Amino acid sequence: EFNPNLIGYPKGDAWSHHLGSELNVAESISMSRDLPYMAQNLINRMKKHPHVDIKNHWK
Repeated sequence: EFNPNLIGYPKGDAWSHHLGSELNVAESISMSRDLPYMAQNLINRMKKHPHVDIKNHWK
């Protein structure tokens, strides 16, 4: 079922470093050693996203 309140999804085709990728930091060629970088990148994006209240939305 589609959740109309979902935020952070890409608005189109975009690489993870493009603005349109929103909270999507995944790369198809990434390896497990890239996970710490991608996790930190996601945290930074969540902190800056206008619709994410990191203190109340994240547990």
